[in-house]
Amino acid sequence: MSATGGTLGGSSNYFYAVSAIDGSDGESPLSFIAQARTAAGGDTSSVVVNGIGLPAAAATFNMYRGTTAHQLFRIASSQPPAVSFTDTGLPIQAILPPDPQFDHVNIYWRWELLPETAATSHSATTIGNSALQLATNQYTGATVRITRGTGAGQERPVKVNDGNTITVSSVWTPAPDATSFFVISEGSWRFGARGSASPIPISVVRANWCGAADQRPCG
Repeated sequence: MSATGGTLGGSSNYFYAVSAIDGSDGESPLSFIAQARTAAGGDTSSVVVNGIGLPAAAATFNMYRGTTAHQLFRIASSQPPAVSFTDTGLPIQAILPPDPQFDHVNIYWRWELLPETAATSHSATTIGNSALQLATNQYTGATVRITRGTGAGQERPVKVNDGNTITVSSVWTPAPDATSFFVISEGSWRFGARGSASPIPISVVRANWCGAADQRPCG
């Protein structure tokens, strides 16, 4: 390690591990974890990880770093084979290491019935847009989701709706405001596929979404 040449904090512990990538982009489990402690001083340190040994089938490698040995994040992807790697304080990517317990993934999907719309009306239990022309109770039983702005990420079942306002079955926390956008989707998820490796193809069949299978009234 060096007290210069980077932006890592001084007097700090960092943990590093490597994963190997084969010619088909398959990623190996992590190597053993190496620990480094930077010298005292400001945020100017860098760390060199030496002694990297890759299997013969490795085409590239990924580097992971964390401030604890139990929580590492990727800082470099698809690096050409080398015996050393220099971390100058590379930004953390939102990518976790491979999970050795991973077995398969299930994929679910649902139809989006109303595309993203700005909220021009809103309260603790409603959201809407004055330009909408909805049939009364057209979306009862569906799901409304705030996609952007205040309250983003929340979903609520639709209790009733009129021409331009959706009333939900429980209060928003926090309530949407003029920065919020929303969509309306089916009230339940459909199973699409399962698999242990990417890509996983799924088949989507358009059904009569106002029929009994979707628990939504027509009209």
